[in-house]
Amino acid sequence: MGRIEILEKLNIELKKDIHTECQVVYILSKIRKCLEINNQKSEYKYLNFYCNWALHSKINRAEPVADIIREFINDKDNGKFLQFDYLIKDLRRFFKDNSLSKKLFETENYLRFANLLVEIYSDTPLEIYCERKRIITIKKPLKKLTESVFSIAYEIK
Repeated sequence: MGRIEILEKLNIELKKDIHTECQVVYILSKIRKCLEINNQKSEYKYLNFYCNWALHSKINRAEPVADIIREFINDKDNGKFLQFDYLIKDLRRFFKDNSLSKKLFETENYLRFANLLVEIYSDTPLEIYCERKRIITIKKPLKKLTESVFSIAYEIK
């Protein structure tokens, strides 16, 4: 399947309201395929990382995004890592560069997307080597993220 066909399928899904984990995984998998086909993984390094995080059972190679993970571990990122700021910035640019639907960024749709991401990421530990081995685990939240509350529990070992 070529780039154009992947983007067409991706755009069809992006025009829908987000309701399921399957939709989110599908979207991220199609984006990742596009990045690979176009050799753009380094151009969209944060987007590629978050896609990989959703599609693997464990992440133990995160060198391209070591900067943001190091800031997160050292508590200097102001919540950007777990609030998906880096992901959203790259997603917006990717959508714009590929003329894709921006419906995902509508408030209610985005909140469902973010909640589903937290569910997906909570099953996938990050093993990071930053001075020493660290394992970051996202915990399933007790309540859903809302427009006014965006807090994600995590553990660093």
